[in-house]
Formats: sequence, C-alpha cells, structure tokens
Amino acid sequence: MISIQLNVKKCVLLVLLLCIAFITVQAQNNTTPSKDSILISTSSDFSLDLEQELLPLDEILEIAIKNSPYINYDLALIERQKNSLIVTKREWHHVLSAQAFYSWGNQALNYGSENGGYSYNILNGYRYGFNLNIPLSEFTSRKAKINMDKAELEAAKYKREQTEMMLCRQVIEEYNHLLAAQKLLKIKTDGNDNARITYEMAERKFREGGIQLDDMTRANDALVAAQTAQVMSVTEYRIMLLSFEELIGVKLATIKK
Repeated sequence: MISIQLNVKKCVLLVLLLCIAFITVQAQNNTTPSKDSILISTSSDFSLDLEQELLPLDEILEIAIKNSPYINYDLALIERQKNSLIVTKREWHHVLSAQAFYSWGNQALNYGSENGGYSYNILNGYRYGFNLNIPLSEFTSRKAKINMDKAELEAAKYKREQTEMMLCRQVIEEYNHLLAAQKLLKIKTDGNDNARITYEMAERKFREGGIQLDDMTRANDALVAAQTAQVMSVTEYRIMLLSFEELIGVKLATIKK
C-alpha cells in the first residue's frame, strides 16, 4: 500500500514537472527571440558583429559632431560673437557728430571790454565753419571693448572645442559598451541554447528512467536561469543601442558599411 502511494506521488510530480517544462519551453519559443531575431528587433539587422558591420569609428565621430545640437549651439554662439565684434569696431559711427554752418550778409558783434566799455563790430561777407565732436571715451575705452569682444569670441571657440572633445569621449565610450553588450548577448544566447539542449536531453532520459527527479529539476532550473540571463542581456543591449543612436543622431542601419 505504501509503495503504491509513493508511485502515485512520483507520477503526480512527474506530470506536474512535465507540464511546467512544456509551458516553459513554449514560452521560450514564443517570447524569447533567437540570436538573429534579437538583432532584427532592435532596429539593427546585423548578422555579423557591429564592429564589422558599422562604419569606422572616426567616421561615426564625424557624424555625431555634425548632428550634435550642443556643438551646433556653440557654433551659433561663435557666429554671434563675430557679429558682436564687428558692431563694437563700428560703434564710433554712433558717437561721432559733425556740424557745418554757412552765412552771408551783415552781422553785428557786440562784446564787453575789460575796462567796462563795449565794442561794436560789423561783420560783412560770407562766413562758414565745421565742428567735429568725438567723446573722450572713444580714446580711453574703445580698445578695451574690442579686446573684450575678441576674448569672448576666443572663449566661444574654446567652448566649442571642449564640447567636441566631451562628445567624442562619450561616443567612444558608448560605442565600446555597445560592442560589449552585443558580445555578451551572444554569449547569453548561446548559453540559453545549450541549456535548452541539456534540458531536452534530461527530459528524454527522465522519461526513459535514466535520471532521477532531482536531476530533472536541476536541468529545468538551469534552463530558467539561462532564459532570465538572456532576457536581461537583451534589455541591456537595446538600451545601449537606442542610447547610442540618440547620441550620434542617426539610426545604426544608416551607418553600415
């Protein structure tokens, strides 16, 4: 009687284990993409390594610099400073004033003398003149203003170089992280394939009575762990890929060799 109950329990456990294994394998087949489909689903239909499929890194850097809004902003600031320097150099046009006069006829000129008397002169004929007013600040501060604008222009150029340097450093870093993420994804995918093969072999041996229930359970746990690792690797790879595309301003499919 006891042996019959034990056999019944083993049969129930076997049925449950097979059901779980079947559901797990089906879920893997339906939801876990293969090595090729993973690359396709991430908008980069690459059958080879990204390093072999993409343009050289130097060309990718040029594309990133061209599409970077930060560098374009710095270029706009440089253009603004150039125009500001031109305006500063021409500011004397605004402060310079000139006057001219012309008169004809008889005019009386009456002015007082030192002894208290008055003099009275009659001016006849033509009279003309020209007055030119230049503020003293034009001589004292004009050069300093021009030098200030020149310094701001140089600062804008250095800022642009700094932005380009930081961008190139970030592109190089994320480029290598992306390559590493793809290689890790392939490793995890191969591990998942091997775990599936091991599980199928264990399942066949278990049906034939060649291994115990504990061995079958370990094979199932190994398969689940491999599937989990692959899913996490797919997620990390997609994040890296989308982040890199955002950084360089184009899709990877447009920079293939």
